Amino acid sequence: MNQKILTTFILSAILLTTFVAAEVLETNYVFDGDTNQVLTGVSVIMYTCQDEACDTATRLHQKTMNTGNDNKIVLTYPTKLETEFGYMTYFFKSGYVPTKFPSDWAGNGKAGEYNNYLYKITDNAHAPIEDFEVSDKTIEANQNILITANILSPRLNSDNVEFIPQELVADYYSDKVKITLEVTEPDGLSYPAEIETINMLWSTEQEIKYSWTPTIEGEYTLKITTEITDDKFLSTTKETQEMTIEVKGDDPTDDDNDNQYPTGYRSINQGDTTEDDAYLNQFNNKIISDDEQPQDTELSNWQKFVRWFNNLFYKVFWFLD
Repeated sequence: MNQKILTTFILSAILLTTFVAAEVLETNYVFDGDTNQVLTGVSVIMYTCQDEACDTATRLHQKTMNTGNDNKIVLTYPTKLETEFGYMTYFFKSGYVPTKFPSDWAGNGKAGEYNNYLYKITDNAHAPIEDFEVSDKTIEANQNILITANILSPRLNSDNVEFIPQELVADYYSDKVKITLEVTEPDGLSYPAEIETINMLWSTEQEIKYSWTPTIEGEYTLKITTEITDDKFLSTTKETQEMTIEVKGDDPTDDDNDNQYPTGYRSINQGDTTEDDAYLNQFNNKIISDDEQPQDTELSNWQKFVRWFNNLFYKVFWFLD
């Protein structure tokens, strides 16, 4: 009886050992690639590649692993390959560029120990601006215009594997870019008309649009600036473009009519009395100047007064007009 129990125990141990060993264990350590200091709190996800280039992939383990307070993590691979194309494993931590490596472990036992490094971007980076435009460069005050620009992402994806895990897109494969639109008015006053921060995926381009309305006439300067605010970069440079636009008044005057003035029912050139005299004489073509008045001694005093009054009346009327 005891021998039977012992035999059962031995067989169970063999089966358990076989089950445990039916996997590949790989030990990994994570370091800061610039300082070689240990990195803790690093997350790890593993994917099964569905094609040779790993353009498509599915999760190998649904759980996201983490090194916790250590920089060590042991990864587990199945005894049999899920697909002939192997696996892709991602290491990521906030403030660092993710790193990944392919593998095709199968069988059982230990695969060894490996060091992994996460880096910040050391190259001086910027977010280029293209096609900074307005709908109209010559407009009237209080007229709304549309301002557009195309912003390029700070990084290009130089990796061979095109697949990017969806859970890593927003925080690890995208970079925050602050955009400021500054307006300088004709009097020299400058102010930020628009400020926003966009999150840009690697190797992408994003069109931004702003609506703006100038309120006074004169020459304005529009300046757009991009600034990388993401902590994955050690060195960044602002990118700037600017343009000038001319804003006219609400009711621009006609230069051809600068020397004209309206009277409601006539228009007479200033400094030219020819038309004024003609206008006055159309009411009484017998009115003449004092020097040309006939010396008629036969007129009565009343007639002389009437003539003097009429002459005075029309001169006053002409003057007031």
